[in-house]
Amino acid sequence: MSARFAMRSLFTLVLAYLLSLGLTFNGLLALVDAQPLTLSLLGLGAVVWLSLRYRLRWRWHSTPYDPAFVVWGLAIATSIAFNLADSTTWRRSAEALGYVGLYLSCFYLLADVLANGVRRRILIDSLLIVGLIWAFFALWQVVNAWGRGEGLIRPVGLLGNPNALGASMSATGLLALGRAWASRRAERVFMGGYATICGLIVVLSNSRGALLGFACGVGLLLFLSLRRAGWLSCARWREAARHEQRVVLAMIGSAIAAALILASLLLASLNQAGRTADYRLLLWEAALEQFRESPLFGQGLFTYGHRLALSYPTPTNQPHSHPHNFALLVAAELGLLGLIVLAWTTFLAVRSCWQNLTQDEDRATLWGAGAALLAYSVHHLFDTPSMMPAIAIIGLLLFVLACLPLNARPMQTAWRRLGHPLSMTALWTAIIGAGAWNSGLYRQAYAVLSRAYEAPLTSAQALQPLVDADPYQPVYLLQQALLYGLVAWQTNDSAALARARAGYLRYTELEPYHASAWVNRAALACQAGDRDEARRALAQARRLATDWPPLLRLEQVIAGQRPAPMTIIQDERWLSFARWQFLRDVLPQEYLPQVGALTTCAP
Repeated sequence: MSARFAMRSLFTLVLAYLLSLGLTFNGLLALVDAQPLTLSLLGLGAVVWLSLRYRLRWRWHSTPYDPAFVVWGLAIATSIAFNLADSTTWRRSAEALGYVGLYLSCFYLLADVLANGVRRRILIDSLLIVGLIWAFFALWQVVNAWGRGEGLIRPVGLLGNPNALGASMSATGLLALGRAWASRRAERVFMGGYATICGLIVVLSNSRGALLGFACGVGLLLFLSLRRAGWLSCARWREAARHEQRVVLAMIGSAIAAALILASLLLASLNQAGRTADYRLLLWEAALEQFRESPLFGQGLFTYGHRLALSYPTPTNQPHSHPHNFALLVAAELGLLGLIVLAWTTFLAVRSCWQNLTQDEDRATLWGAGAALLAYSVHHLFDTPSMMPAIAIIGLLLFVLACLPLNARPMQTAWRRLGHPLSMTALWTAIIGAGAWNSGLYRQAYAVLSRAYEAPLTSAQALQPLVDADPYQPVYLLQQALLYGLVAWQTNDSAALARARAGYLRYTELEPYHASAWVNRAALACQAGDRDEARRALAQARRLATDWPPLLRLEQVIAGQRPAPMTIIQDERWLSFARWQFLRDVLPQEYLPQVGALTTCAP
């Protein structure tokens, strides 16, 4: 018993670290020293799993989703192959494939654990304990902000994003509510209180997708309860209308009140700056436009954000790597083939989940898992919080808990019994190895950029090994070009100027839709006396970003409506380009000071 308790405690601690820090944006971007620990824990978990299953002589089992995963791989490979003309497609897809491989590895690890007798309730208990940590920090933020006179804020907790917090609290709240729905009194009271706190945090997060998802999850639990009690028949309602009118009126009134409250919250959110319906529709239209351009195979995995600027060109608006709708994301990046595989996978999942929900076995676990997965899925029709790996892992846990059959089938064929463990070992080795390589480069870049403004020339030179090691990663190239541009402005060094121009030339080949890079390229050409190149680059920037305020001011200077020199104001809303596109933090500066002198080269 002590060994079993120790293993459960260790699993909970590791899960708490990964979902509260290691796989969040904080752990992946800002706290770079945590990355080796995260990779070590993932690798150690894989080693412990493979070792234990060998010692315990566990059998390998099939899942209903094995064929679908194979076709997913074919869809991704086909999409990449048909888009190799774009030199960045394969590099962007490789960035995403690392995470896809991690999720696939974790799926088979969890599926194997459950198939060999580990109870689902153990995983749910661990996730509920982690949820207490999320809830504590979220409420702590709300209380502290209220004490400082800031009023009610949208808490972000440890996840760093209110939508991600809403997704996680919705999941744990519905897991607890499912437990309360089908448990005895003492546990029902505790789990009901837990679910209430989670629901409150979902409301405070003001995440529309999380609110809708949470409401749908509660609706599913209500539906399952009514079905079990026989309330879904017309005869039962007619009888209740005659003899239990108060019960019927209370149920109808509660449903109407809940719908009105939800509608008022959603309508109020549409009046907030940056969260209007037009803003979301624009992102959806961009995805549909990309789908229309390549309907069969899409634009390539993880390319939506790369091409978004063609439909959403103003640099002062925040970039996105997803259209806030998972189905549209699949359509844009993987085309019709991806949509077909998504529909197939969804059908398999719904069928397996419904079979589990209609079982009498362990209703407290299965009902909550089904409701939480429904909430997670609905949320992804209006946002894509799973772009954060921690949220993706939560969704993976819910999928495994709700949609894996209760009675798994052992693998029968010899080639699968031999090939599956070999492929799992190879996949985990590749994921950890690639992660260590990628993390090592990023941590070096992070260390260099932390002192970049103190010694820009030395820092630019220190980035060269990283550019050489990963020449198709545009972030390191962009930062190096920016630093050389600063040196050229400060010292008028012709060599630094040439390197800055070469850097921006290469960067705009990799990221041709990044308007501010074209502006910097024009400014550097102007400093070098290349007026023709400056005008061409500036014209491209204007085509990409006709509403960009600095360009409008530049035109006013040219027309004599504003005195020269023109000043550039760094717009922080655009500084998250690298963060959202490649999970990299960069220098807090987007534009070179040379941009202010562009009037001397403007037509």
